[in-house]
Amino acid sequence: MAVVVAAVGVSMRVGVIAATVTVGAVLYAAPAYAEQTPSRWGEHGALTSGLYPLWEDTGLLMGAREFYLGTDEVGGGLGDALQLSINPDEYIHRAPNVAIKLRLVEGEDVTVAWRSTVLLLFQNAHTRFLTHNFTSRYANPRGDTMLFPNALSLSWHAAPLLRLHASTTLLPMLTMRKKHRSLHVAAGASVMGELAFVTGASLILHLGEVGLWQHDFYYFAASVRLNYAWAVMHVGYGYRVYPDGVQSSPMLSVGVAL
Repeated sequence: MAVVVAAVGVSMRVGVIAATVTVGAVLYAAPAYAEQTPSRWGEHGALTSGLYPLWEDTGLLMGAREFYLGTDEVGGGLGDALQLSINPDEYIHRAPNVAIKLRLVEGEDVTVAWRSTVLLLFQNAHTRFLTHNFTSRYANPRGDTMLFPNALSLSWHAAPLLRLHASTTLLPMLTMRKKHRSLHVAAGASVMGELAFVTGASLILHLGEVGLWQHDFYYFAASVRLNYAWAVMHVGYGYRVYPDGVQSSPMLSVGVAL
């Protein structure tokens, strides 16, 4: 198993080098074709949340009076700098939630936003077939747990066809037992590179680590986001690398933008 983890680690380093070279090439070539590609992001091309749950986000928000109805997010823009949403997928997992997202900085090419979420995990929510435990590794067999993910995210439109998204998340978790309450805090960071390769379609590379100083696990993934008219689909495949092994899984999100 150690050999597998080491091999994956080497693959990740190679992937990061390759991604860096690709990004550099796109940035170098961008001025040459900027006028030829005024927009390839689609009618609803803004990536307002990550595909990997809990630990990914972007600096982009839904616009005023825009509404999105999807498997991973249902919400809308309240004015030009505020967004309110829920994750309906988590309700199936016995985890009611609500999130608010606020734009802090808006420049010509860079936006920064803060998302604050309240999420309640009912006791034994981790035993559900579709579960948050797959991405957070958090189990709660002894009582209900309140999660308060707070993410500071940045999105940079680095070139006409390239966006970079980075996010840092702080996750306090309060477990509520009958005679005892305990507080635990986890942290994570992620980065995504999004390349619009045809109109309405973008290729996204994902890289993140959960635990940071505790080194719980890191993950990497690749996905494709499709947006034609009002329909949106985001599909990908990811790997989580733990000290004791590797897990993999497909990821899917579909929805409509109104």
